[in-house]
Amino acid sequence: MKWLLALVMMGIGVGAFADVKDGTRITGTYSDITYNAEGDDLLGTEIRIVLGSGWRYQGTIQIAEGGMSDLDCFNIQEDKGILTFDVSLKNYEGKFVGKVWEGMLIGKLTFKNGGVMNLKLPRKKSYWE
Repeated sequence: MKWLLALVMMGIGVGAFADVKDGTRITGTYSDITYNAEGDDLLGTEIRIVLGSGWRYQGTIQIAEGGMSDLDCFNIQEDKGILTFDVSLKNYEGKFVGKVWEGMLIGKLTFKNGGVMNLKLPRKKSYWE
């Protein structure tokens, strides 16, 4: 029992469980990026969610439609399992609303121009790993 108390006091014990909401782990890489040999290009979306300082979620996104977009970094708001964040990528500015469910990041990215991208990204290694 003393070792558990020591771990909690050092912050190790708390960090191990801080990412779980209602039994669902939020952090991870969610990606459907694939290489298209026929067109010799990349297609898909990749979102990575990490736990930042102050127990706040932060993330990155890349979108591939033939070639890769730049990497966009953002803060993520989480309320009762619903995740929201703003995307400021050139040609892809908008807002994401969704959740992690059964090992997938599921949601909708609504662009400022009115377009919508429905996402269902499985948790897996990054395309770049």
